[in-house]
Amino acid sequence: MGLTVAQPARAAEAKSARARSLAAAAADRVASMDVTQATTPPAAEAKSSKSFFATPKGIAALVLMAGVTAYTVHSRLTSAIHSPARP
Repeated sequence: MGLTVAQPARAAEAKSARARSLAAAAADRVASMDVTQATTPPAAEAKSSKSFFATPKGIAALVLMAGVTAYTVHSRLTSAIHSPARP
């Protein structure tokens, strides 16, 4: 059982007019878009076939991941609780 509230007639008309104008503006913008830019591949991307992990940023990412993994393993092994209450 839902409760509905009626809006004034002018508010509903203004809302639908704004929605129509937004749709019309979007349609005009899509019609004026330059589609040739989206279909041609960039020149820099075409000649760069280097793997990410072979770049300096990729190497730094690998070193960082290895360091974090080593720290995690070390902290898990050295921070064990040695208590008779905890098996």
